Amino acid sequence: HLLPVLTVDADGKIAKLKTGFTAVLARRKMMKVALRLVKQYSKVSIWIGHLGMESVAQNFAKQLQRYSTCVVEIVPVTAIIAAHTGPVVGITILGEP
Repeated sequence: HLLPVLTVDADGKIAKLKTGFTAVLARRKMMKVALRLVKQYSKVSIWIGHLGMESVAQNFAKQLQRYSTCVVEIVPVTAIIAAHTGPVVGITILGEP
């Protein structure tokens, strides 16, 4: 089944950004988008939320820290979200030009 990579726009609306055929491909696409965003901003704040995917979150943090001097925070998400999604990982990037 297809796995969506989602985004949230400035109005708070969720939209599908990309789609992966496997979890690995979906995470790879998510990282490509995250790296593009990190590189385009001069100052960024990054949070990686996860439930049951600590090693993936740590890997994402290492990759993102190669391209940014900011601190990447890894935070757990609540089990309520996981009840709807299963194990999950997401990246939040706030950037300033």
